[in-house]
Amino acid sequence: MFRIIFYFTILCFISQIKAQELMTIGKEKVNVDEFLRIYQKNNQSATTYSEKEINDYLELFTLFKMKLQEARRMRLDTLSAIKEDYQKYLEQLIQNHFVDKNYIENIWKAQYENMKYDVKVAHIMVKCAPNALPADTIIAYNKISYLAKQVNKDNFSKLASENSEDPSSAPKGGMLGFITAFMTFPEFEQPCFTTPVGGISQIFRTQYGYHILHILEKRPARGRIKVAHIYLKKSDKKEEAEKKMQEAYKLVTTKKISFEDAVAKYSEDASTKDTKGELQEFGVSEMVIDFEEQCFALKNPGDVSKPFMTEYGWHMVKLIEKKPIKSFEDSKEYISQRMARDPRINNLKGVAYSRMIEKYNLVEFPQNLMNFSTPLNDTFFMMKNWVLKPAKGSEASPLFTFADKSFSLKDFTDFVNLNYKTASSRTKKDALDAMYAAYREKMIWETTASRLMQEDKQFSNLESEYMNGLLIFEIMDREVWKKAVADTIGSKQMYEEVKNNYWYKERVMLEGIKTTKPDLLKAYTLSLNSISAKALFESIKKSKDSNDFVYYERTVERGDFAEIDNAMDAKAIIVKFTEDDKSTVLAKIVKNLSPSIKPYQEIRGRVQNLYQNKLEKEWGASLRAKYPVKIAMTELNKIIKK
Repeated sequence: MFRIIFYFTILCFISQIKAQELMTIGKEKVNVDEFLRIYQKNNQSATTYSEKEINDYLELFTLFKMKLQEARRMRLDTLSAIKEDYQKYLEQLIQNHFVDKNYIENIWKAQYENMKYDVKVAHIMVKCAPNALPADTIIAYNKISYLAKQVNKDNFSKLASENSEDPSSAPKGGMLGFITAFMTFPEFEQPCFTTPVGGISQIFRTQYGYHILHILEKRPARGRIKVAHIYLKKSDKKEEAEKKMQEAYKLVTTKKISFEDAVAKYSEDASTKDTKGELQEFGVSEMVIDFEEQCFALKNPGDVSKPFMTEYGWHMVKLIEKKPIKSFEDSKEYISQRMARDPRINNLKGVAYSRMIEKYNLVEFPQNLMNFSTPLNDTFFMMKNWVLKPAKGSEASPLFTFADKSFSLKDFTDFVNLNYKTASSRTKKDALDAMYAAYREKMIWETTASRLMQEDKQFSNLESEYMNGLLIFEIMDREVWKKAVADTIGSKQMYEEVKNNYWYKERVMLEGIKTTKPDLLKAYTLSLNSISAKALFESIKKSKDSNDFVYYERTVERGDFAEIDNAMDAKAIIVKFTEDDKSTVLAKIVKNLSPSIKPYQEIRGRVQNLYQNKLEKEWGASLRAKYPVKIAMTELNKIIKK
């Protein structure tokens, strides 16, 4: 109870002080609320509100605010790259606000439900290209509508045979066979799994045309399967092939020979001879139906089917593994990959847009746009230097209202004249429709962002934090990072100041041979004592081991390899050790090097980091002189816990 009261007291205490002004940095006033929010976010669970911690953070915070003021003074927030980056983030932030964080996972779950079943489907299709002319689209739609009124489960096959424009399924009464999840495109798949068994689907359209489905059967998904097979080609000598396959079956089932040996002896499938008859794993409708049925009828790994015949010849299969549908959690990654281009996932921006329109009530007045466009010549947008101008008295006519705000004809024409000056179009309707759609969308996103910044404090904080991050990165890049890299004179002066802190330890120069077969080194250890490593390598190149060795040179510092340290202590010449890539080296120490200062090139990265720190410190001092800080100590002391 004491802990609850304590935390409640702290919360009340913070809520009372956070609206107060804490400090002024330059001309910017900062209240307690802003300081506490950033302090708590950056320290998270480690916040103690101690005097030292608050004062230390106050130093960082004031410098951060100074950098932001300087960035805005330099108008970095107007840079096109920053504005573009910020706009993308803002749209994503709005999208995340309107599309529930579980939205995608719910789509995955719905797809997983489809994965749990195989659905047997027949269809009637009327062709209609995606870019078909309106007249052709109407003809196709009228035909499918007529068929939809006539069709039922009893006459579906007959109507499909007579009317479907799918040449592969029409001769089979529209039969497509079993459909599994991800086998076809989403707009076709969804009606397959949402239409009840025995039912006829609504008319729907795909890239190929209009469709009606008949759902014939639904069963638990078979999953995927891996088998090995023995195959005899279809030939005129049917009895001879059957006799040969029966012979193989008898030998395998009586265990006189293994299935693998039977593959080698009998199978005529050259592509699986080397894999012991194993086929790539497959699922529903990926093989001819007779072959699929025989394979999935096998129950246990190692089971062998009786010989059977398909349109391709004689077969006998052995079950290697059945792979049932995994759990949802184990299927997430697979579903995510397969749905990467699914319009339900790709169109999250569209989902957010629809929800924005619904929340803030978009009302359009198309008649006002039509009244404006009517006097325009049909070829108006083909003229050079055209300018849109509302008729006198119509400027305030609303084109739409959104979020209690009206967007007038004049607002629209100003937008068009500014952004579409060079646009050209053959028809005024196409041009105006596209311009109006772009204007409406832009205003809806911008207005929504403005409303969310007022209504949602978390949204507002995230938006400002991102822009601040962009500005801090840009100004740090200009004032510190790029300067440190470009100023080689300053960097080398820094090297002279700090070089005594960077010394090589005692080092040795090595020459030798390197191999991934350490046992081969035994034959060359004595030779390296008497000849140079280069001479030894040249002789190896003439031997049968030539491809197993490479020549090795390296300077090694004490502490890099224990074996080399031991050799240096014992003043040995020959050393054997394992390199970083796990290969083994037999080397000769050809020179000992005393400790020395590392050259500039060796530690350039470290020196530049030090130089960056120096530049940042100097820049920070200039900012502090430029933007004086006044702190309300009374408010600061309220934050500090004694």
